[in-house]
Amino acid sequence: MLRVPLFWKVLLGLTFAGVLACVVAWYVLLFNICSNPREAVAVTQNTIPYSCHGMTVFITPLQEDVLVWDGPVGFGLIVLMIVVFFAGIIRGQRIDRR
Repeated sequence: MLRVPLFWKVLLGLTFAGVLACVVAWYVLLFNICSNPREAVAVTQNTIPYSCHGMTVFITPLQEDVLVWDGPVGFGLIVLMIVVFFAGIIRGQRIDRR
């Protein structure tokens, strides 16, 4: 039987939650981005032009940052999750119960 220490289980759960958060943020942004205003609105900070299905909408700087950084952060978290998974297995202790 393989026993994985609690630290590695918690770390694996946190990296999985991070990947899940990236996926949710990506889908929420992509499903709502085309409903942004078609004219720049300085009050709401919708000032950055973005092409959405042939029309130009204006997105906020935060939305642009999510578009730029969500993919690399999600990929990095997936790699980290794989490393944590195998490190937890390697650190686990084998116990024979006979």
